[in-house]
Amino acid sequence: MEDYYALAGVFLSTKTLFGTSVEPGNQMGGDLLGLPHVPHQQIPNKSISVQRAQKLRKELAALKQEEIDRRAAARKAVASGKDPSEFFSLRDALRIIWRSGAIEGQLKTVDEQGRALALTMGVTDREQRGCRCRTSLQQAKWSAGVRQMARTSRPSADGAGDRQSPVASSVRGRDRADGR
Repeated sequence: MEDYYALAGVFLSTKTLFGTSVEPGNQMGGDLLGLPHVPHQQIPNKSISVQRAQKLRKELAALKQEEIDRRAAARKAVASGKDPSEFFSLRDALRIIWRSGAIEGQLKTVDEQGRALALTMGVTDREQRGCRCRTSLQQAKWSAGVRQMARTSRPSADGAGDRQSPVASSVRGRDRADGR
């Protein structure tokens, strides 16, 4: 059981950087982990021209503005009792999301000048949820409290922990009732 909690802790405290963009086949985008610049390093990503990078940024800005304008028009239509899909349909929304995601994905792989960046898949520590800490000392105290709660709320190997979670107790009770 301790291995389960340890593994859950690893997954909950890890942010996976898998580097995909939002497009029709993928609804969840992700970032890549940047690598330090090393002279003569081979980079598998392709560079793009400065003009292409500028064109993509302009297209992205136009798509975002179109979404804002269409949403505003749809809200006005709803307020006046008209059909909002005349102004902002599902087809429009998906087109904007998928095209914007593809552009953002391409722009994340290059710098301002269109030069390819050294990127890789990887993992980092996830930002702590629930901690409204302003200083690193507060963060450390909050994390220590969470770790302490996790240690005291999980059952020990022999089934007798200091303080057992309700779920662990009910599972063990059910197991005993079933004769396992």
